[in-house]
Amino acid sequence: LIAKPEYVPQYYPLLIERIKDSGVAVRKRIIRILREICEKQPDYEKVPEMLARIVRRISDEEGVKKLTIDTMQTLLFQPTRERDSIQLVMTLTDMVQICVKENTLDFFEQLLNSLLKTNDRTLLFASRQIVDTLVDNVLTLDSKMASGGGEVINSSEESTSMNAAAAHKEHQERMLACLSTLSLFSKAKPDLMVKHAETLQPYLSMNMNGPSEQQVMNQVINMLERVVPLMDHPSESFLKTLDESLYQLVKDGGMRIIASSLACNAAIYNKWKKRTPAIIETFFKYLKYLHQIKEDVLRKQTSGILPVRKPMVLRSLFSVGLMSRYFDLDAILENDDEAKKFLDANASILSPSSPLTEVNEEHDEEEKQSAKSSPFVEMIFQVLTTFCKYRDGDIRLKALNAIGNFTATNSEYLTRTELRNMYMTLLGTEDKEYLGLKIQTLKNLEIFLSAEETKMVKNNRHMSKEEHDLKEMELANSGLASAIIQLYWNAVLNSYYNPGDAVRTAAVQVAILTLSQGLVTPGSSIPTLIAMSTDRNTLIRNKVENILRDIDSKYAGMVPSKAVAGIRCSFRLHMIIKKDPECVLRGIRVCDQAVIAAGSIDNLKLVN
Repeated sequence: LIAKPEYVPQYYPLLIERIKDSGVAVRKRIIRILREICEKQPDYEKVPEMLARIVRRISDEEGVKKLTIDTMQTLLFQPTRERDSIQLVMTLTDMVQICVKENTLDFFEQLLNSLLKTNDRTLLFASRQIVDTLVDNVLTLDSKMASGGGEVINSSEESTSMNAAAAHKEHQERMLACLSTLSLFSKAKPDLMVKHAETLQPYLSMNMNGPSEQQVMNQVINMLERVVPLMDHPSESFLKTLDESLYQLVKDGGMRIIASSLACNAAIYNKWKKRTPAIIETFFKYLKYLHQIKEDVLRKQTSGILPVRKPMVLRSLFSVGLMSRYFDLDAILENDDEAKKFLDANASILSPSSPLTEVNEEHDEEEKQSAKSSPFVEMIFQVLTTFCKYRDGDIRLKALNAIGNFTATNSEYLTRTELRNMYMTLLGTEDKEYLGLKIQTLKNLEIFLSAEETKMVKNNRHMSKEEHDLKEMELANSGLASAIIQLYWNAVLNSYYNPGDAVRTAAVQVAILTLSQGLVTPGSSIPTLIAMSTDRNTLIRNKVENILRDIDSKYAGMVPSKAVAGIRCSFRLHMIIKKDPECVLRGIRVCDQAVIAAGSIDNLKLVN
């Protein structure tokens, strides 16, 4: 193929399929062949697809993973001349577009993390070149789209107009691919993006007319969240403009934009506490609005929330939940006169309605102290739990979502009897009317576990610089998280046995996060994990098999000892999820049809 490149198109479809062969040596040989084709024929149209297929091998066994990293470093991460750099970035963005379509962008993120953690000078120089070229590319595409818009409007011929619209769409897709790539670089090595922070800031003012513009906006906000806190001395005017832009996005944006904007605003404020964020004014307005409606409904002054008020209630609930997650509101509003008046006027509602895990005076006293030290946090909790009991399903769901964000930071509230009883009831219910609330409860626990993991990583990174004992730190950090998740652990495992794919996926995610953080001993969960490994959903199976493999390697003999219980749990699962009541349950897992077909044709097995 290298000697006679004209044969490459003919053999390419066969080669690209063999990269999934079950033989490790075959997969390695295919990666080497594809690398040589990419090196000898960089202009071949299938190069981006080859790279997208190679990068997926980053999750393969160690030898294949190492070869994948070396191959991608050789092909993409070498210092180049300016002209070659543009061509390389075009290839890279084409590859990212393919990854986005195939939903495999996580593999490229994994590759970047593996490459950039080495701090190799040559690699960092090449990465900086790529980032600079990507930013230039974004600016060029932006100017083309701006000028192209005028051409579409002024054009009289329909065909020209259609061509211009197609070009505009192509530019938009490429711009999104560039920003997705930059976003991944900013995750792996945010320092590379620091000098471009002020270049990205004007994009916060762009109009969002469709989903593509919203995706672009979201990528820009996420990058600024990671990069701005690393700037040495950002100008006051830059921080002020950024704050105002994010304030407008929270006021007018959709849920995804609100969440990104608040996370970005909090990251910047926590680093540069020069001025109170403009968004705090909105928080205060939303909280007062929700509190007033709550009081009206409780006193039965109104028959319910009027339909015209519902959108504002939903936006307020969602925003207040996120604000309580990202900002220390009591510290920010400590010296605010209006806030003090509001608290004094509503002091009666700040006494907690229910004690902690055990009903005794000591815990009751702890709650009273908590309410005194964090009055706004206590008020938010009271407001959100009230709306969780409201009869409108949309409002209940949004309030429960807000509680998930609230408890991500204020995790001690997960031990409150009031909240624990609500979570246990929702996790145990089989009523279809409450299915959405059950899924949201599992997602809330997932948010809590993800936040705890992020907190632990940050603390370990900070404290390891001071040469503390890492083992002691991990135990200290995971203590509260472990105590909390053990309250819900059995209920989470039981909630998995449900006919709904969404419920099972959410339960699996909580189980994986819990076990990977070592918050519970795995013994009691192994039978359910074995059942999960027989799920008809491939994503669930793949995730759980990795966890079972890890448990088996750490605790020899534990998985086989639970095999019989696991088979019983699998039977229980398949009795619930089987679609045809006449279908006979077999003691084997259904295999993927594509794999069976491939095996019957050439007796070769494929791996994912």
